[in-house]
Amino acid sequence: MMKTIILAFLLILFQISYVGAQIYGSNPCNGSLGNPVLNETFGAGSNINSVGSPLPPGITNLIYTNNSCVYYENNYSLLVKQPCQLQNWHSFTDHTGDPNGYFMMINASSQPSDFYVRTVTGLCEGNVYQFSAWLLNACIYVGVDPSVTFSIETTDGTVLNSYSTGYIPKFSSADAWLQYGFYFTTPPGVSTVVLRMKNLTAGSSGNDLGLDDIVFRPAGPTTTISAVGFDGSSANTCQSLTLNSKVEACYAQNVYQWQESVDNNTWTDIENATEANYDVVPKSGIRFFRLLVSNGITSCKVYSNVYTVQCTCPVIQVDKKEVEICPGNYYTLPSGKNISIDGVYNDTIRNVLGCDSIVTVVDFKIKKTSLFGTTIYVCKDSFAVLQTNGIYESYEWSTGESTAFIKVVPGIYSVTAITDLGCKSLNTFTVKNFDTNSFPLNWLCEGESKVLDAGNLFQEYLWNTGETTPRITINGLDNYWVRVKNSDDCYINSDTFAVVSIKENPKNFLPQDINKCSYMTVTIKPTQPFINYLWSTGATTDSIKVKNDYGLYWLQVEDQHNCIGIDSINVKNIPCKEYVFIPTGFTPNNDGKNDIFRPVFLVSVSDIT
Repeated sequence: MMKTIILAFLLILFQISYVGAQIYGSNPCNGSLGNPVLNETFGAGSNINSVGSPLPPGITNLIYTNNSCVYYENNYSLLVKQPCQLQNWHSFTDHTGDPNGYFMMINASSQPSDFYVRTVTGLCEGNVYQFSAWLLNACIYVGVDPSVTFSIETTDGTVLNSYSTGYIPKFSSADAWLQYGFYFTTPPGVSTVVLRMKNLTAGSSGNDLGLDDIVFRPAGPTTTISAVGFDGSSANTCQSLTLNSKVEACYAQNVYQWQESVDNNTWTDIENATEANYDVVPKSGIRFFRLLVSNGITSCKVYSNVYTVQCTCPVIQVDKKEVEICPGNYYTLPSGKNISIDGVYNDTIRNVLGCDSIVTVVDFKIKKTSLFGTTIYVCKDSFAVLQTNGIYESYEWSTGESTAFIKVVPGIYSVTAITDLGCKSLNTFTVKNFDTNSFPLNWLCEGESKVLDAGNLFQEYLWNTGETTPRITINGLDNYWVRVKNSDDCYINSDTFAVVSIKENPKNFLPQDINKCSYMTVTIKPTQPFINYLWSTGATTDSIKVKNDYGLYWLQVEDQHNCIGIDSINVKNIPCKEYVFIPTGFTPNNDGKNDIFRPVFLVSVSDIT
């Protein structure tokens, strides 16, 4: 039935002064606690008005109600907040600290009853355990105060030890949760016990309480840790420090294990950290440390206080720069990474603490170079002027001249223009005479223009194209002829010059770019033969050898149709592999192969002893 509401004229409200946890049996060798074997928080809901599901069968003999107001005796519910004002009840919430955490709200019966019963296994024989819970008297002014017995029993019901809270006092405060409990030592041969919490108070007015955070866990020697040179339980430093431990003398032999956490919640064993003290290596951020101590039974470990180490990173230095280099080379970032492709790079250097110390933003560019061939036609007995755009620092012509332009007769010429960075821009020029008598040729090279010249001896000219000049420029397929009139008004027709095909200029005749380290010699050779060759080095052979130089090499060729093409190849510098090879044998038969027994060095050697 519903509890009777007692009405009284209360002129003076007397509140019992009661402070602190009531853990009975605190003695030497139980000052530190380990991980709970049982930790009953009753879970959590989704909001402040949530009501939890009933406990599994056998845990309590109270009757479950899903009503947030537990009106009736011998009933219980799992609540986030007790909202009712029955019998002047407090409006209170979970003790665990979870905003939506449940606690067990109990409207006890007038007769003794089991609030909570659980069996725990895997206990260590002869080890100390703490059995505790947090209780709150729900009544504010009137009503019988609850009293609870904590009992530890064997599975056959034999009581091994027990503890009574006495009457749990009333408080005006709604957050007056109190911890009660006691210490218990497992007898020899006992590794499984039954934990029981029982109502001892008789009476139907009052005897209402909140129950939360029931814990059964090992206890052991008082264990504390501290750092040399620092007070308290924290240090704000980026220097190395030593954590020292102080462990109460309880075990025959202590077994240690240091742990680390980044959130003070999830802990990880530190590898090989099994001594009484631990040297902390500096690292950026906040870290937490604790020490686990046992007598060798890992399930019965206790842990120390938590020590906090905070290392704050210095302000990051940001450096911005623009870098431009020549093709075929690379740039080394401050971190040591080599780059050779255009782009913006964010390069980070971290200090010994793992902090981002210097960030370099590099706008990296490869200097652009020109590489092209130009064909120029001039009249017979005339000359051509070859010139660059004049924007470079210096010039190297194949003639030996060093001006921005030169005057030349027909032939093949090259110029290397050099920038202020030392990057080279390459160009070739082919200078030819106009020759209208070269009629046996019946083709043109790709992109080539040819001048047909009828000479300056005639008064009138008429070409098949309709032009009336002494000479015309042709660049397509056709049959070309000219009709001229001399000073005697005689008309003369020339032979027909038939252009029947356009020949493709040589292209893509050099291999792919080559990676070469310092001790290598590479041979560059076109993939097909030609009539004439002109390399950027000045060589006119069909191949060249490259040993100590890197960068861009070009080759101009002339094929059997007198068509000219140009191609280039980039020889890149890469780090060399260095090693010494010792042969296992040699053949001194003077055939030029392995005649001498000697090591092969792929490394710079200054002295051999």
